[in-house]
Amino acid sequence: MILKKLVCCNTSHDLLTLKPHEKQTELHRKRSIVLATLDYLLDNYVGIIIYDDFDPVKDYYVQQQVQAEKYFKQRKLDRLDQQLHRLTEGFKHQVNLEFPHYIRERTGYEIDIFAYERNRVAGVLAKQRIDTEEESRSVSLILKSNQLVYQDKEEILKFLLRDLSERKKEFNELSQKSKKVSSQIVETVERDGMITETIQICFGPKPVHFNQREVFSPDGKLRLTITESSDGRHPSTTITIFFEKASRPLYGTNGLYPDLNAFWKDNNTIIIETKKSYVKGFQHGKVQSFDDTVLVEYLET
Repeated sequence: MILKKLVCCNTSHDLLTLKPHEKQTELHRKRSIVLATLDYLLDNYVGIIIYDDFDPVKDYYVQQQVQAEKYFKQRKLDRLDQQLHRLTEGFKHQVNLEFPHYIRERTGYEIDIFAYERNRVAGVLAKQRIDTEEESRSVSLILKSNQLVYQDKEEILKFLLRDLSERKKEFNELSQKSKKVSSQIVETVERDGMITETIQICFGPKPVHFNQREVFSPDGKLRLTITESSDGRHPSTTITIFFEKASRPLYGTNGLYPDLNAFWKDNNTIIIETKKSYVKGFQHGKVQSFDDTVLVEYLET
């Protein structure tokens, strides 16, 4: 099989300078890569979170398949390129080196998911300074994924990250002189040798309220949080469940309700105690992540 190099993704300038026959070739390449990427995502991520028997991940990727075909028929190469960038962004942070191999086997194309980051790092090395969060993230990602072109630059990049950290620290110290910020852990409850509930309240320079309780399932495998938060204008109280690989809000209200309560009836059932007076935003009765299924029962007074 002849492998064809594909950088993920092209710049706008590259796309604009393509000749008509080159654009047609690139359209077919990008369509093949995007559809293969969606097949990979469907194979690996469907079922990661399902609520009330609806799988939003599967629904989204199926819609993206339809969208990719639409962009191809409309000859919108830039949109296909942007779509590919969005779909592969997560693979970088996972350092998923299996994905490029999958694309090579499925399509015959080579794909470089770290191309953007390598270009940014080259610019950082050229000026010997990190100036933006985007540059910082790119440098950290390249170091984490061991994707350096020149391994002798590793120590230089680490030094530049430390330099940025020191500059940010100095800036924050100056900023804090005019602000009053506090963070306090109010209570940690330990039951049977396991921390089952933590309450934390934070106050910042704005009228912010944050109060979170965390409760583990009896087997310690899953957990839920009850979070009250407000920026001074939009108060809310939300209950969220955390699985091994995903999380999902189960119940949400528009308002701060300290007496809203949730606890585990058993490893697969959550009881949520609510009141009719709460201004509800949403609620779910069943949530699943792969083989783990949790039912939600509501007690309303």
